[in-house]
Amino acid sequence: MPLKGQVLERVLVRGFVRDASSNEAMPSATILADGKAVTLTDIRGYFQFEVAHEKHVVRASYIGYESEEKIVEPEADESKINLFFILKQVPIQSDSVVVLGEEVTTQKFGASVVSLSIPDMASVPRFAEPDPVRIMQTLPGVTSADFDFLAQLNIRGGSFDETLISLDGVPVYNPYHFGGWFSMVNSDLLKREDLYRSNYPPNMSGYLSGVLNMVSKDGTGERHKGIASLGVSSASLVAEGPMVGGTYVVGARRIWLDLVFNLIKQNTLPYYFYDVFAKYSLPIDQNNLLKISVFYSRDVLDPIKSYSLQSFAVNDYPHWANRLIRGGWNLFARSGISLEFSLYESRSQVQGNVQADYGSEGKKHLLMNNGITERAAQFEATMLGESSQTVLGASIKELAVDYSWDVEWSKFGDPVGLFFPRPSTFFDYADNAFRSDGYEKIIGFYGSHRFKIDQSVGGTLGFRADYVNRLSSFIVSPFMNVKMELTQEIDLWGAYGRYYQPLFAFKEAKKEVVFSAPYAIRFLASRDEEVSRSDHFSVGIRFNEIPFQCVMEIEGYYKERRNLPSSYFDSTAHYVFEDGYATGLDILLKRIEEPVSGWVGYSFSRSVKHGAGYDYFSSVDRTHSLKIVVGQRIAEWLRIDLFWTFATGVPYTDVTGKYVGTSVNQMYDESVVAPEWRPIEGRKNSARTIPYHRMDVGLTGSFVWGGLLFKPYLQVFNPYNAANPYLFDFKPNSSNENQRGSFIMPTFGVTAEF
Repeated sequence: MPLKGQVLERVLVRGFVRDASSNEAMPSATILADGKAVTLTDIRGYFQFEVAHEKHVVRASYIGYESEEKIVEPEADESKINLFFILKQVPIQSDSVVVLGEEVTTQKFGASVVSLSIPDMASVPRFAEPDPVRIMQTLPGVTSADFDFLAQLNIRGGSFDETLISLDGVPVYNPYHFGGWFSMVNSDLLKREDLYRSNYPPNMSGYLSGVLNMVSKDGTGERHKGIASLGVSSASLVAEGPMVGGTYVVGARRIWLDLVFNLIKQNTLPYYFYDVFAKYSLPIDQNNLLKISVFYSRDVLDPIKSYSLQSFAVNDYPHWANRLIRGGWNLFARSGISLEFSLYESRSQVQGNVQADYGSEGKKHLLMNNGITERAAQFEATMLGESSQTVLGASIKELAVDYSWDVEWSKFGDPVGLFFPRPSTFFDYADNAFRSDGYEKIIGFYGSHRFKIDQSVGGTLGFRADYVNRLSSFIVSPFMNVKMELTQEIDLWGAYGRYYQPLFAFKEAKKEVVFSAPYAIRFLASRDEEVSRSDHFSVGIRFNEIPFQCVMEIEGYYKERRNLPSSYFDSTAHYVFEDGYATGLDILLKRIEEPVSGWVGYSFSRSVKHGAGYDYFSSVDRTHSLKIVVGQRIAEWLRIDLFWTFATGVPYTDVTGKYVGTSVNQMYDESVVAPEWRPIEGRKNSARTIPYHRMDVGLTGSFVWGGLLFKPYLQVFNPYNAANPYLFDFKPNSSNENQRGSFIMPTFGVTAEF
């Protein structure tokens, strides 16, 4: 304790940030001291930092809220100052997307995370729907190594199944509508999303590459309000407001084209989807908060509408669906200790039971029942000190998989399996009939301690220990990072983390299928050699002030990877687990000030596997990737946004020859002369597709009419019609020159805020 009259050199500033309408804690609010961002609030809305013992201006800021400033002028012997900020919501004036960097995105575990603001996400040119998953493809280190329209993410050399995609911390498996074209979560439901491209904190586990967590709104306690949207593919409604002492958020979205076709008796659209969401938050008192949320999505396909059948029987139309349920209780103690308890269940399934008679082509059938379920309970305690933060937690998780199909129906899907899966959409070279199930229980303990050595150096030490019941073994995952403020304008950091993944997918064969996003299955590891593991090393530097009000971040990484699932097809299909590595450099230059805002991202990367006798590039490897996002308000009521990307090609296995085999028809009728051409493949992933480039353009207006704020938009995907071929047809007489993976795709619609 300082002596009376003693003049101190530093003072500890701490406090809370809350929503003025709901009195709810505001995590990830930015705290600035004298105009420089110094920290973010944690999950309780709490912050703390040290400054020189002199007068300062401290400001709390959050996207969509009016900032609040307070003057800090400590007495000579005053060592601590408490501040409380109450922020009010204001209309969004800018449609720019804000990307936050290391300085202002240090979370409670001290891990680097890139965040995107959600209220203005619609300003980024979209494909069909504003998509909170697809938008991450505009950041360095994130690619879509698959077909152009897919929303899947490949992060720093990892395949799509190596990234955890979650909603409020609940894992979402195969979270896509429309065969993977866009994600099933409506962006109007979200208040932010956080992306860990590597070195994610120890309260999350089970994924090799990274984490994308979408955080839903909590609702406003001030008044009822909402957003209604109508686009070319769907209509949606999101509402929020006060309810029975708490707040609510509800949302629903549905494709509308099938309803129009049915209304005009043109019954030709064999597909529809919908998703619904509801969340209720109840602050019992100032220190206790209860939350419960549910989410459900469903896609349904009628594969027989477009065909003339002699007879058919549909017991269950082919469909895929996701169901999420979560409940949580937060206790905010005055002693600097907070507790959080949560329970959740996540279920993803694909089902169908259809039989039909095609006359001369014979009878066809499809029986399918694939599902994966995850249930978990988690407890976490956070203890705050004057210059430290300690987190301890425990979790128990159950995983259950059950896969069964019998597919003998070539007419089910179009030539590329747009909506409905062929067996190989489940995993590479899968048989027409298959059955597998499994169960796993994982008990985990984790902890972290964030420390500060002096005013310019700090870091985090952490660990996670999981007991994997199926393997009867413990897996320990250490975690650490260190950050140094070299000067006021330059920050340095380094991080290390070890990760493992008990679920794996065999999805490497690009020629097999294109639209596999909602169907890909994951197997449970049954032995230690099937558990994928990775050590992540990263170092970075951030320049906080460079010309034109820009910020630059440069981060290099290296990931040693082991037991990676790989698929081969020689004369028969076989599956192995191989080692490899991924390394690269990501550069992000961003400007968030009007009138011109946006960012430029560049990535150099290598993703390599050690095969049998030779090394080869993984299926998601892209050597160079450049992305440019620019937005400008050209009038008070009109904004234009551009996105352009260029990337080198991805590897694929080339065909070096072909031979004539016996067709299925010849086996049963020798009079049939129908040679079947079969490819002879070369070394795995020894060729690359041509370089990829695309531009998207968007115009967004805004006007008030009848007391409502309307925002009409027009977006054009790939306006200069770049071909970007992704798959090549290796059949005789085929030409690669006419193939394409990109098309011009206009999108238009309107949103109304009330």
